[in-house]
Amino acid sequence: ILIVLFGVFAWSASSQQQGEGFDYKVKVPAGETFLGEGFYYEPQDYLTYPTCRVSKNFDLTTAPEEEDTTQLMDVAWLAAMSFAAPNESVPLINQWYGTQLPRSPYNPWDRTNLNTTIVDEYEFVEEWKRANGITVPASFKFFTFPENPGAGLVSIRGSESLLDWLVDAQLWMGAGLAQIVRALIPFGWIFNPVLDELVNLINWVENENLKQISYYQVTTQFVNDMKTTGGAGRRQPYDRMRVTGASLGGGLAIITGAQTNATTVAISGLNAMLSRRTFRPPLTKEALDTHVMNVVPARDIIARIDDAADLTLRTQCRAPKNSLMGCHSMWRSVCETAYQCGSMGRPILCWCTKKYGYPDPLPYPNTTKTWGEACADWGHKELTD
Repeated sequence: ILIVLFGVFAWSASSQQQGEGFDYKVKVPAGETFLGEGFYYEPQDYLTYPTCRVSKNFDLTTAPEEEDTTQLMDVAWLAAMSFAAPNESVPLINQWYGTQLPRSPYNPWDRTNLNTTIVDEYEFVEEWKRANGITVPASFKFFTFPENPGAGLVSIRGSESLLDWLVDAQLWMGAGLAQIVRALIPFGWIFNPVLDELVNLINWVENENLKQISYYQVTTQFVNDMKTTGGAGRRQPYDRMRVTGASLGGGLAIITGAQTNATTVAISGLNAMLSRRTFRPPLTKEALDTHVMNVVPARDIIARIDDAADLTLRTQCRAPKNSLMGCHSMWRSVCETAYQCGSMGRPILCWCTKKYGYPDPLPYPNTTKTWGEACADWGHKELTD
């Protein structure tokens, strides 16, 4: 049953890259407007998400003794950048963090750094893979912050191909089966204390060779290496390693963060509470409950596979209710956090209004064009190819 379900999800993912769901490949053509500058969202005037600002143990652009300014939408953006080619990620990150705009009129005390330098260590990651004989096609980015030398962020790419889905699906097959059995049995919640043992038993019969190609083993090794040595040519290790990822990349981020005790924020990631004993090394409940947070949009099917840990942020979703995978979109999460929490000086993704139905943002006082003009050359088909 689960093989069929994962097959349907994989087919849906590949077929919806042109539509409502998995808009993961960036590939912005030259001249196309992807981010609209000169506009902002105010924080909404009702109770907002409690983690709009990831202000504890996720410092990226500031030193630990300073007040951190990492916004949840920044983490969602960097998770999305795991799908960008090196020639795309650098200009997009520079545009996201380097926008020269006045302080938000609704928040004059905002200390958000609008001139942050972030480096995509693409060549370093490729050299590390060659030096360690890595042949598993695990794809991730390593972002470093020259203004905060001890901080590093691993952003793990989710699945783009059917092979990615099949390799990753083995990790959560047992947990998905346990959830189905629990849902079908009256008072199935009674068995919660032993479900992790059932999942471990299911995975025990799994082919050991398949386990060796699990992508999380590569990312865990990389994070541990950065924490202990910092890589070749670096005098000191990274003492503040952070991890993120979206979709199945978010699931791998959850595993990696729990195995390495690196602070992790996943976007629409698969959970790991039921399957925690199946990984090598096994995950502990304490590590999942204290080092990992998963952002779970409403009606996101993928992010509800396996049981969630304590730190789960549930967000709203504006996708049509008849869209199976519409809420499972990292770009939609970027828009949702910017709209609900306020854009805090970051540019606005043109997709937020053109594709996802959010209201037009407000112009800054010195902005001379309308939002429609700012995103006039936005092309839906070209941006999703």
